[in-house]
Amino acid sequence: MADSQRILIVGGAGKTGQRLCETLQAAGHQVSITTRQDPATVMASLPAGVNAYQADPVADAASFANVIDHLGELDAVVSLMGAFLKNPHGVVFDGTRNVIAPLRQRTKPIRYVFCSTIAVYGDRPNEVLTEESPLQLNQLVGQYHAEMEQELLAIGEPIHPIILRLPHIYGPGRERVFDLMRQGKFVIFGDGLNPMHHFYINDVVQVIVAAIDPTKPDGIYNAVEDIACPYRDYCDFVTDWCGVPRLANCTLEEALAGKLAEFLGPWMRNESIVRELWANMTARTVISNTKMTQQLGVYPQYPSLETGLTEMLQLENIPDRRLGVD
Repeated sequence: MADSQRILIVGGAGKTGQRLCETLQAAGHQVSITTRQDPATVMASLPAGVNAYQADPVADAASFANVIDHLGELDAVVSLMGAFLKNPHGVVFDGTRNVIAPLRQRTKPIRYVFCSTIAVYGDRPNEVLTEESPLQLNQLVGQYHAEMEQELLAIGEPIHPIILRLPHIYGPGRERVFDLMRQGKFVIFGDGLNPMHHFYINDVVQVIVAAIDPTKPDGIYNAVEDIACPYRDYCDFVTDWCGVPRLANCTLEEALAGKLAEFLGPWMRNESIVRELWANMTARTVISNTKMTQQLGVYPQYPSLETGLTEMLQLENIPDRRLGVD
């Protein structure tokens, strides 16, 4: 990567953003973030020298454009905007377009890293999916991201997009469902036997850092670990380690009747949101990361769910009850 790049992370106050800031700052880059929060509340969790600005491109395009003007020349922008299920259209379309708009006025090439989703592939049993595989847009979040991917690829100069199709991201400090599972207070969607990809937070940071590198090819990359395992394996690994009963299965009918709201909040009583989440959690996907390894040069440090979960549980100082450890 080029020396001392000027990098902006949009929505950078979360755990992924914090780790990305640490990695980039340690490499000598000048890093800034935007956040919807008061910057004073997030500065303590960021490395010294990282600047934080309160700006929400979804809700207030003008304030975000002012931040871009203030920062001046940038080499790269990384979008980590979230809350897709609560406001997918606003985040994916309004948010992204409001980030891109002031950048398009520049003349210097800007690497733009867009975090998309493997939901663009839909439910695909008996296939190994690559970036060239036809999309199956039967999930709203997948449809929105696929449309925005194509919009970004068509912009041209000065925007140089790298699109990362990401799965479920897990890791210390960013996993509410993990905490519920530790207490035996969650459910398994359907039979839980569907192969599903996950990506450990350290590997997410690794692939974003590679994507920022201006020498890497633009385009779309599947950013997933090597092995897709059944979702039930994720749940069983956590509950067995913690010594709590394995989670019960939940049917779609139970989910629509409000079962998920017990764990995830009242917004999970919205039928369209429940159906969207259900489709995502029960989709069968096995995805190749060959392009990521060969063109970005990123090989997952945590190639399987078990390797990442083991570190995550150890870092949380949770005794391994499978071994009878107190």
